[in-house]
Amino acid sequence: MELSKRLKAIADMVEEKTSADIGTDHGYLPIYLIKEKGLERVIACDVNKGPLKKAEENISAYNVGEMIETRLGNGLEKVMPGEAECITISGMGGMLIISILKEGIETVKSASHLILQPQHDIPRVREYIMSIGFKIDKEDMLIDEGKYYTIISAVKGEDTPYNEVELMFGRKLIETKNVYLRQYLEHRAKKLETIALKIKEGGSEDNDRLKDIYEEHRLCKEVAKWL
Repeated sequence: MELSKRLKAIADMVEEKTSADIGTDHGYLPIYLIKEKGLERVIACDVNKGPLKKAEENISAYNVGEMIETRLGNGLEKVMPGEAECITISGMGGMLIISILKEGIETVKSASHLILQPQHDIPRVREYIMSIGFKIDKEDMLIDEGKYYTIISAVKGEDTPYNEVELMFGRKLIETKNVYLRQYLEHRAKKLETIALKIKEGGSEDNDRLKDIYEEHRLCKEVAKWL
């Protein structure tokens, strides 16, 4: 089966034999992991009955029901410690991902690999996973249907502390000179210029907001020079 670029990039990072996919939606990632990556078992979780029912239909259509178990529940609440070596969480806001990890911390700490694709608050996600005994071993950035996505892979261990720039843009993305990171930085810098202009044209006295925008703009330009 074919996956979107985003889901394919996530699947490419999975190396274990057992996995739990949180927010599985229609179950495409678990099916791919079984059919194409050779995993032995995947737990597909979703908080909504509708998507989970569709996932069950797709799992049945691909004849992988013996290897994929669907579970209705919020976050990791239905995944017990030790059930999954790898945990994938994608397509959610960063703060929601952090909340899921916090609430399922025992299951998280029993896993050896986290693969996360936050939509927002990516620096906060990087910071949090490193605070619970994981280190970021790789990151990927890509464009899928006109949107930028960052995918974070983290394994057990410690790393040297990240500085502000590394938290914001990703140490691994900078080190590997990810081609999409440069494009994103240019895109983000232009967007920040537009936001700043609108604030000034509107006569806003939000100087703190402007200060933050100018600082982020400066960092975007600085990091782009390194790539």
